[in-house]
Amino acid sequence: MWCGDGKGAFPGREYFLALQPVDRSKFTASFIKRTNEWEWHNVDRYRDEGDGICAFKIHGHRLVGFRDGRDVLITHGYAKKTEKMPKRELARAVALRSLYTELKASPCQKDKGDAEEN
Repeated sequence: MWCGDGKGAFPGREYFLALQPVDRSKFTASFIKRTNEWEWHNVDRYRDEGDGICAFKIHGHRLVGFRDGRDVLITHGYAKKTEKMPKRELARAVALRSLYTELKASPCQKDKGDAEEN
C-alpha cells in the first residue's frame, strides 16, 4: 500500500514507478514475500530502521515505510548513499506515518453508513 502525503501525492509510489522495470520487479517480489511473513529476517532486503520504520533494500534504492497491522505502507523512496538511513529520511517517514495515523483516526474517515444511520 502507498502512504499519501495529505496533498494527493504518493511519494513512495512515484519513486517506485520511476525505477527501472527490473528493480520494480525485485521490490514487488520482496513486498509479496515480506507481507506473507510475520517476522522479517532477511537483512539483505529489509531493515528495521527504528521508530517503527522499515526499509526495503534493492541495489542502491530504498523504499521506506511502516506497518499497520499486517499491512505495509510505503511512505517514500530514496537512492542509498550511506550505510545508515539519513536522519531526514527517517524524519520524513515518521511525519508521513503520523499524518496517516491522524487521518485514519479522523471521524471523516468512518464508514458512510455510520453517518447515515443517525
